[in-house]
Amino acid sequence: MMNETELSQIDDALNYMIERCVNISNPTVPMTWKDIKEIDRFYLILCVRDFTFTEGHNELKIDVSENEQVVVKKDNITFMDLDDNMMKYYNKDKKCFTFTSKTPTIGELNFYMPCIGVTQWLKQYIEKKTRTQEPFDRDFITVAPMLIKDYRQLNDRSYTDLIMKSMDYGIKDWTLISKVKKILEKAVTPKMTYTDESGVEHETPLNFHGGIKSIFLDNDVDKELGI
Repeated sequence: MMNETELSQIDDALNYMIERCVNISNPTVPMTWKDIKEIDRFYLILCVRDFTFTEGHNELKIDVSENEQVVVKKDNITFMDLDDNMMKYYNKDKKCFTFTSKTPTIGELNFYMPCIGVTQWLKQYIEKKTRTQEPFDRDFITVAPMLIKDYRQLNDRSYTDLIMKSMDYGIKDWTLISKVKKILEKAVTPKMTYTDESGVEHETPLNFHGGIKSIFLDNDVDKELGI
């Protein structure tokens, strides 16, 4: 029943689904659904859908033209696409992208793929500041998700400390942050490949027929009602 024009409601609904339908386990490190990377969340949502509906029933479709739809198959979706120039900065030990800062006092700049726990905390932070009419750094919060490694130690004090540390960044550091933000945003926009009737392969962004809610709505009801 969510309002699809409200991005916050969509985010809450997807997290609600993940929290209740997905179990996370790690033999060496305690983990919860909040440790899931944002980019992995959508793939897991589609996995939950596969288990919800039997194969061949209630196909999920996207609009590829005004009069044409294709069936969504998660194996045909590219969830993240980073080129070699970016991947050479990937730090396997820290599981992030590590760059050397041009500011000697900073040392390294680490960029993480945002996890649900971090983005959820930041969302609540914005809501709290808005509700109490307190000012907050609206520019920094747009890059904060990729600068914060973990949500477990995240609180008002640690977040303020991070903002204070960022004041030591130089112009080249901020330029790098802006550039990496654009690269990651573009790289994590899911796209699906499909083959048309003439055998030509195409790539299209995901635009669900019936909106995001159609992932878990039974389209057969529409047919029965004639709508």
